[in-house]
Amino acid sequence: MTDEYNAVGVLEKAKESLDTDYSKSKIIICGGWNSSSNLGFSMIIGQTEILALLKVENTDLVIVGSTNISVFADGSFKLDSHGRGLISDTDKKEILDYANN
Repeated sequence: MTDEYNAVGVLEKAKESLDTDYSKSKIIICGGWNSSSNLGFSMIIGQTEILALLKVENTDLVIVGSTNISVFADGSFKLDSHGRGLISDTDKKEILDYANN
């Protein structure tokens, strides 16, 4: 299976790109129906390859809950009205704490 169809390969290439990019990068994690709880988010983020992305230095992490997201070249994004929306810093910390344990 080529990396084009292999989620692990795609995530590894993304990590390599973040590791070699000397400017600040942004990762946006959008949870759909699993985003109704912090525990649901942590189960997604706690996967080895995703967690590795989040540990890259100079990376801004944004977590959102939405059934649809549009991401623009400047790093901004637009969410639909279904879901939790932008996750607060307090909830983001709790999600990452769960994911790292």
